[in-house]
Amino acid sequence: MTPSRVDRQRRLLRAAIAVLAAFAAVAMAAAPAQAQGAAAYTIEAEDVTGLVPGGTAPATLKFVNSGTAAPEHGIIVQFVSEYLVTTGDYANCGYKYCVFPDFAPEPGVVYELPADTPLTVSVDADFPGPMPMLNIVRFADLEAGAMDALDLNDAETELAFQVSEDQDVEEHATMVVTTAEHPYDIEAHDETVTGDAGGQAVMHLDYTNLGPADAIAYEHPTNAERHFMIAVQLPDGLKVASQGPGVPPGVWDIDYDNYCESFPEYQDPAPDPAIYGLERVDFLCFAPGILDPGETVSLAIDVVIAADAVTNDGAISILEQAQTWEEVPYENIGQTLPEYPVIEQEFANNTADLRLEVTGTAPGTGGGKLPETGGSLAAAGLAGAGAITAGAVLLALLRRRTLRNL
Repeated sequence: MTPSRVDRQRRLLRAAIAVLAAFAAVAMAAAPAQAQGAAAYTIEAEDVTGLVPGGTAPATLKFVNSGTAAPEHGIIVQFVSEYLVTTGDYANCGYKYCVFPDFAPEPGVVYELPADTPLTVSVDADFPGPMPMLNIVRFADLEAGAMDALDLNDAETELAFQVSEDQDVEEHATMVVTTAEHPYDIEAHDETVTGDAGGQAVMHLDYTNLGPADAIAYEHPTNAERHFMIAVQLPDGLKVASQGPGVPPGVWDIDYDNYCESFPEYQDPAPDPAIYGLERVDFLCFAPGILDPGETVSLAIDVVIAADAVTNDGAISILEQAQTWEEVPYENIGQTLPEYPVIEQEFANNTADLRLEVTGTAPGTGGGKLPETGGSLAAAGLAGAGAITAGAVLLALLRRRTLRNL
C-alpha cells in the first residue's frame, strides 16, 4: 500500500458522498438513537494488509476528543464498510459498532484500545483478493436512552479504551483494508444463435465464476457500480434489436443497474477492441459484477437475423471493468489501473465463439474461430492498454439517470 494509494482512497471517501451516506444509513440502523453532541473526535485507524478471507486481523485504533467538552452519555464507535466486519466478542459491541456508555473522554487526551482486547476486522471466506476496501471509522456521542435500542452481543468481557502512552494522534479515520491473494476465474460461454432469415432470435451472453473466490468487480469511483464488461463482435448478418419506446437508440436495458450499448448507434467510434482482444466491438454490456463461486449469469438479448447462411465470425469477450480503465481523471478520484490488482487467475477462457445458424440454409463460409487471446487479454488487464474513455463512462451514467427518470 503506497502513500499515493492511501491518499487516493481517502479522496474516494470524500467524493463518493452518496455511497457513503447509504452505508452510514445501514450502520445507523443498528444504533437508531445515536445523536451528535458537544464533543468532536480526531481518529487514527491503522491500515490492514494481507487480511486472509475467512480470517481476522487486529484493528488498531486511537483517538482524541478534540472538542471542548466530554460527552455526557458516553460514545459510540461505528465501522462503515460494504463487506468488512469490524467488531469483537464484547458485551458492549454489536454488528459493526461498539458503545461506551460510561466513558467520558476528556478533551485533549489520546486514548487507545489495549493490546490484549483488540477489535478485529474480518471478511467472508469466499471474498477475493488482493482487493483494497475502505473501512470508515466514525465516533459520535450517545444520546440519553440510546442503549435501550441497541442489539449487543451476549458476552462477558467489555471493550474499553485506556489512556495512550503516545499522546500524538494523526487524523486517519479511513482504514484501508487489503485482502490476501484469493483469485476467481470468469469463463465466457460459446453461443450459437439459431433462427429464420429475416426473423428475430435470442442471443445469450453467459459467463460463469469458476471460483474459488467470489467474483466481485471493483467499485467504479464515480458511480459506485460494479460490472463485468462483455464485449461482443457480432457475426455477419446479426444485429441487436431495438427495445422500442422509452429506451434511447443504441441502448439495451437489462435492469436498473446493468445495461448494454450498441455501436455505432450509441456512439462513434466504438470502444477500442484491442482491450478485449477482438477485431471490433459491436455491442458492449455493463453486466452484473458480483457472482458466487459456480454462479452463472445469462443475459438474453433480442437480435435480428439479416443473413441467409451460417456465419461463425463472431466472438464474446469478458473482462472485469477496472481492467478496461486506462485512467480515471483526477477530478474523478485520480485512480489508475495499476492501483487495481488483477484478481482473475485465468484469461484464456475469457473469450468465446459466437455463431449464427440460419434455419433451413446450407452452411456458408464464416471467418472461423478467432485465435486464442488469453495472453493479450492478460496484458491488457495488467498494463491497461487502450481505454473506455471517461467521457463514455460518464455518458453511460447520464444515460442511466435519464432512463430512470422516464
